[in-house]
Amino acid sequence: MASVRTESGLYVYVEPKERWVSRRTVFQSTIAASVSIVSMSGQFVLADEVEESSVLPQTTTRPYAPTEFLMPAVRVQHVIERAYDLATSLQVPSSPDPQAALTELEFLLLTPQNYTSSVLNTIAIQPAPQYIESYKRKRQELSLLEQPGAAMVQNGEIDTWKRLKRQERARENTDEIRAALNVYTANLNFNADSYIFNESKALKSKLIREDKLPDVKTVIASDMGMRYLYRNQVLTAMDEARAELRYQLTLSSNAMDVADLVELLEKARNALDTWLSLIDPPDLREAQHALAMAT
Repeated sequence: MASVRTESGLYVYVEPKERWVSRRTVFQSTIAASVSIVSMSGQFVLADEVEESSVLPQTTTRPYAPTEFLMPAVRVQHVIERAYDLATSLQVPSSPDPQAALTELEFLLLTPQNYTSSVLNTIAIQPAPQYIESYKRKRQELSLLEQPGAAMVQNGEIDTWKRLKRQERARENTDEIRAALNVYTANLNFNADSYIFNESKALKSKLIREDKLPDVKTVIASDMGMRYLYRNQVLTAMDEARAELRYQLTLSSNAMDVADLVELLEKARNALDTWLSLIDPPDLREAQHALAMAT
């Protein structure tokens, strides 16, 4: 049973007309937003009917992944923050040791930081077991004539997922920040029984009347899309920051101007902060505390 929370905090039940939603549809929606099938809990349901009188306890949480999978992203945050501070210090005429700052910047931005060294072996290389099992159960409900076709559809989807995963892994091998952020999103667990509707009550009522209230699979695809959008903003800003630093290192100390570098690092920092804002604050604080204790 799915639920929706109104702007005032009221939770309402969502009674589906169908108890099963095609995992093919879920798979295709998720692939459109990412190249990984995330772990899922519960069953996907359609948000077709809402009973305003039914109230659900406030137990819904944001998508979650264990702290170990968040640590690489927190390490990226630490490096970007430190690089931004160093670049900013170079703008001060009386900077105590600009050469030391440049050397550290070069180390942080232009040498491997091994963000994912502790978790690379734990990244999933197969679709989520729930997806496989759900498709298997659905095939058993089909007639003998329909089962071979359903198996071919599933095999095609899995092959597509593996191909996209290989392509993304190749990109990760050349960009460790991409790999660090992907580790977390690839291991997310979503509550597939409910989601929180944060828009106005008037809009919610309008969507219900028009039968356009988003279902859970659409919400998950949208969530993944946002995470990859903000990730790409981080990657773009950091690519440009590295290029700018390389250029500045070719200049004499008197000719250096790090204003553009500071601006690019600030963009990367802000984009990463937005990416991290999608994570439950207690989970983020736990990972940040663990990193602080380890350094």
